[in-house]
Amino acid sequence: MILFGNLLCIASSKWAFIDIQKNSISKITEELILLYTPEEKTVFGETDIAKFKVPEIKAPADFTFQVGRKDIDVNHHMHNTYYLNYAYEAFPLALYEADEPNNFEILYKTGAKLRKLCRLLLSSRK
Repeated sequence: MILFGNLLCIASSKWAFIDIQKNSISKITEELILLYTPEEKTVFGETDIAKFKVPEIKAPADFTFQVGRKDIDVNHHMHNTYYLNYAYEAFPLALYEADEPNNFEILYKTGAKLRKLCRLLLSSRK
């Protein structure tokens, strides 16, 4: 995103083809790939989707919330951008008011659904 000639942020997302009947990742067929024009360009140079690993966390902040209707997307899961909104709620006030953080990594195994009670752990790589 550029504003007044200044780069404000860059972002990247990785998408998966989901079988909604099985609620699992499915292989994309060649026929489906031909319907679209996948881009080779990447923002951060990463192309592989790493297997999810639960990090060891010594959390300075621990926040619990329940997923509400306002959080749900068309797939009946919590919208991806709302995970970051809840992360902000977990920040200690001093961190929230600081110039940093400016880099986030949000990990979750499954999409949170309506009324799910979620626990958010905040950690730092510093």
